[in-house]
Amino acid sequence: MGRDWTELVAFYRGLIGHGFKVQPLLGLVESIAGSKYANRLFATTSHAALLICKNRESCERQKDVLRIEAKDDGFTFDFREENYMRVVWSRTCGPAEGFAVLEHFLRDLKRWFVD
Repeated sequence: MGRDWTELVAFYRGLIGHGFKVQPLLGLVESIAGSKYANRLFATTSHAALLICKNRESCERQKDVLRIEAKDDGFTFDFREENYMRVVWSRTCGPAEGFAVLEHFLRDLKRWFVD
């Protein structure tokens, strides 16, 4: 499990080409692909949602997964420690705030990245 960020960009462009309203997700994925986080995060998709994990094992076991969905021209971020368990952190924001919310999650909340 885990897809290359270039492949994820193409995936969301394809969805947009088929009428899905996931433009904010495409922009966020493009931002991640060009960031310092790209080669240290694992990601995949579930329908139109983006799933981000710290490592391959987390993705395979569906543990510690951040789910990001396009909602009302913005994003909903939901983090679950275990698959099908309650959401332990959630945030909704507009498209302009998406990358900042992601960074807050990665660096400040979960400390997956420390400068």
